[in-house]
Amino acid sequence: MAEETELKLALAPELVGALRRDPTLKAQALKRPVTRRLFSVYYDTPDLRLSQAGMALRVAPDRQALSADPEGRGCGRGGLQQHAEFEQPVPSELPD
Repeated sequence: MAEETELKLALAPELVGALRRDPTLKAQALKRPVTRRLFSVYYDTPDLRLSQAGMALRVAPDRQALSADPEGRGCGRGGLQQHAEFEQPVPSELPD
């Protein structure tokens, strides 16, 4: 199990360059930033039981493999969230 911390931002596309050049953010960097495009598919039951339990089942490619990750809602404020992740390799993009 891993603990993940996410910062989610809503930003107009024309402001992305300014955010990348921001000196306050640059000063906090531990290493050179890497930009990656991520693709994930989220699943739930027809009656939304996972969502009601504060969970999400995510299937995403990870290093040329698929992993399924039931994410807990965790805690957060604004765009900052922390939650547990339990990744497991899966053979298909569709849950069984």
